Amino acid sequence: MRFAFITDTHIGGDNSGWHRQPRWAGDPSILFDRLKRILDDHLIEVLVHAGDITEHGTRDEIELSLDLLDRLKIPVISCLGNHDMMAGANLWPAAVERRRDFFPADTIVRWTDCDFVAVNNHWIRDGKPQMFWSPSFNPDPSIEWQLEWLDEKLSTTPERPAVVVVHAPIDALPPDLTGKSESVRESSDAYCESLQLVLDNHPRVRLLLSGHCHVNHIARHSNRIQLTSTAFNEVPFMVRLIDMNANGNVSIQTISLREDSDPIDIDQAAAWVTGRASDRSA
Repeated sequence: MRFAFITDTHIGGDNSGWHRQPRWAGDPSILFDRLKRILDDHLIEVLVHAGDITEHGTRDEIELSLDLLDRLKIPVISCLGNHDMMAGANLWPAAVERRRDFFPADTIVRWTDCDFVAVNNHWIRDGKPQMFWSPSFNPDPSIEWQLEWLDEKLSTTPERPAVVVVHAPIDALPPDLTGKSESVRESSDAYCESLQLVLDNHPRVRLLLSGHCHVNHIARHSNRIQLTSTAFNEVPFMVRLIDMNANGNVSIQTISLREDSDPIDIDQAAAWVTGRASDRSA
């Protein structure tokens, strides 16, 4: 099967919000129309979104985001990110229940050649959404019952390849990507190690898809690829196209939706976020 992967669309946001590259400031439907052409041209069956669908998680942003995703005319499997929780979690259920082709986490979706398992990280502490990702501020975005749920779902049909989707990444960004002196991993050790252990117990997991860091990065763990992507609403507006067969073999290509006429240029000082060649294809 062939599916597409995007993350961090941040619908409703502008350049006053945190970003690594300049954000698209125009009508978001323009980017989604470009995305639909790519999906149609490449015969994409499913779109996977790794969260931060919206910027503030308001009712208007949620409805606009779901309308934009509906225009793609294919099923969408998604988890929620920290920005999606800014107005609380209670706005999402009513909004998505009317969307027949939107599959929100926590969920398992069985497709032709693989299973998609989307898991929501937990961003709310003491009734308030926590916006910043650091080991001291938000030490563990998963809870024990979720890991048990994930382990249970992955134990079914062990012969089928699986794709796991979470918003918070677990791999450090290496110095030869970032240009920094040390690896950068903002996620806590407890979160990374506990999720990694569950994945290691299930060789059928061939892909872990994450967002949040706004960086194209690929890490390999045994027979599993762990992948993050740039923010979809930041130049050069990238989408991953992924092929997976029934044996779990994976190939990945990355396509930019940027056009020469766009009134927005990449910030060369942070051009590293688009990744090395090895982060853009596999």
